[in-house]
Amino acid sequence: MSSPNEHIEFTEDWASADMLLGRVIRSPIENGSILEKRSDDLPEGCLAAAAGDIPGRNRMKLYDGEMPFLATDRVCYLGEPVMLVAGPTEEHLQEAAARISLQWREEPFVREEPPYETGYTKGNCSRAFKEADHIVEGRYTCGSHAPCSYRSHTVVCTGDAASGWTLYTPSLHPFELRDNVAALLGVSKTKVTVRVPGTSHGTAGYVSSVLAAGHAALMCCLSGRPVRLALALGESRRYGPRRFPARVHYRTAVDAEGTILGMEADLVLETGGHGVMARQALTRAALAACGAYSCDNLHVTARLETGPRPPYGGGFGFGEPQGAFALERHASKIAETAQLDPFTWKKQNLFRSGPALPLGGRLATSEASLAVLEDVVNRSGFVRKHAAFEAAKKRRRSIRDPATPLRGIGLAAAYHGVGSFPGRAKEEPCAFKVLLDTNKKLHCRCSFTTSEPAWLYPAVAAEILGIPESDVEIEPVDTAQVPNSGPSVGSRPGYIGTRLLARCCETVRKKRIRSLPPIEALSRYRPKERTLWDPDGLKGDPYVEACWEAAVVQIEVDPVTMVPEWKGIWISLDSGYADAREKSELESSLLSEAAYAALKEPSGREPVSPADEPWSRLCFGFRASEIPPPQIHMLAAEDKPSRKKGLGDHPVLCLAPAYANAVSQALGHAFDGVPVTPENIEEALG
Repeated sequence: MSSPNEHIEFTEDWASADMLLGRVIRSPIENGSILEKRSDDLPEGCLAAAAGDIPGRNRMKLYDGEMPFLATDRVCYLGEPVMLVAGPTEEHLQEAAARISLQWREEPFVREEPPYETGYTKGNCSRAFKEADHIVEGRYTCGSHAPCSYRSHTVVCTGDAASGWTLYTPSLHPFELRDNVAALLGVSKTKVTVRVPGTSHGTAGYVSSVLAAGHAALMCCLSGRPVRLALALGESRRYGPRRFPARVHYRTAVDAEGTILGMEADLVLETGGHGVMARQALTRAALAACGAYSCDNLHVTARLETGPRPPYGGGFGFGEPQGAFALERHASKIAETAQLDPFTWKKQNLFRSGPALPLGGRLATSEASLAVLEDVVNRSGFVRKHAAFEAAKKRRRSIRDPATPLRGIGLAAAYHGVGSFPGRAKEEPCAFKVLLDTNKKLHCRCSFTTSEPAWLYPAVAAEILGIPESDVEIEPVDTAQVPNSGPSVGSRPGYIGTRLLARCCETVRKKRIRSLPPIEALSRYRPKERTLWDPDGLKGDPYVEACWEAAVVQIEVDPVTMVPEWKGIWISLDSGYADAREKSELESSLLSEAAYAALKEPSGREPVSPADEPWSRLCFGFRASEIPPPQIHMLAAEDKPSRKKGLGDHPVLCLAPAYANAVSQALGHAFDGVPVTPENIEEALG
């Protein structure tokens, strides 16, 4: 049997003479029963599979949720996988798909009782509201958003029952993917190997990557031939990972000086079909929705809500951007009520990392929250510009006057939780292994799949062992060769990975004094003693550390078209250790976040853009030239790479609320939902 190169870089380009192409047959309805599945008279060389053909468990398990790889007798969201087909060419696939016969009974979707609800109470909110000088109320919404990608999601599977199966696929958690595929095929975990191509950097979402890998593996198992299954860009946008839509309702008690006396927050996240991983996103969203400002009296309710959409997968931030957007928009209203400029109000109320988070738990002591806030305000000239734009707004006669510039500037601050995944009460498994070979080259072995290790880990090894960074190799992720380092989320590759590598390097440094290479070292993550996180009660310590972020966005709205133009972006980050090599990655993330803030979410059904369209517009909806170069400053409290905090989910938290704050100032109207599109603006202003 043919097999791809062991160090395959682009799964899209791999082919062999006996390879089959795979395709997913999806539900055209949102909710209903499957009455019949027929796959008679397929073209020669083609085969089809349904749930009844699965040799093992037809359930994909991720954290505390699960869903079927293929629907059995019911579907609960538009696009749910029902059958698979495979054939030698695209023409065979199209003909085979056309011959598949499916009969449905569509049924109205009925929203169930909340599948999960939690809450937290601290202090006495009733007394706080009685003593308040002002009560500020607001409702905020966040739409779904697909993390932008310019590549299709492609999986290659080779192997057989005797030798086992090998999957080449993007993945944020290759070991959990391996375990699910092994259960699907009904074999032991040792029979399945997952290799992550070096060019993928774990860009696929949890749910979509496991589904696609399972589908490719099933067709490979049934056919006895290699299978390449690709989700086209439009298909990925329709059915791939998205952020959870959210609604947040605040009531806040504020005194005459603008200090928060008490706050009530009600948070709702829509789960999509099956609700996989929704509890984890809900937990992070609840922490972000209440976690940036000091508050002694707090009442929080957080619940999930089902919906007939493809399962939401979190995307960047995994619930934090939704909570941060709502809180920062509400903070802007509180500052306005207290007649304070946003910077003065934030400086007065911003939570200092220290004794306890507003929503329980503890973080390491630092003044990073105030440092990033002051840094971004000073670099952008926020206070001066905000005052000038407010004065100009009071002088203008009409926002439709083409001679009057409509200018606004917005400020937002938030923190990103680092370390464990707070939806679980126990720590993630995490191990790291290194080998110093006889040529004095260091080989790093872990299962982290983001791009950060490629430059960060050589810097850590060079710091401790005194070797050139060029003598450090990050070995390809292969579950048969590397230890389980857990998921590549929550900045774990930066924060936990660097510390494990540092321990390994210290061990190697000591051993090489008395031993010759090869020298191996293994380190496992052992968190500091702290109260385990209870997601059901929102109690305990959710994170081991926090990275603070603040952003300023300046815009100008065309008074005729009502289209906002980005004029300036300033971002300050508490990175622990700063490296210039991160900035290009952060700038790429900013394009995606700008689309989240300002553009209507593409459905994936739009016509294909012309071939000469720049990739930035194809992926993000913007040309790179339409967004001014962001002024990013990473505040380095440490001068050693091994003390890196990790910026895995930055800068996704503050750009959208800063943009909404800027547009709200420019137009004198509160825009409390994201995205803020020209269509939204026209509708709001009449």
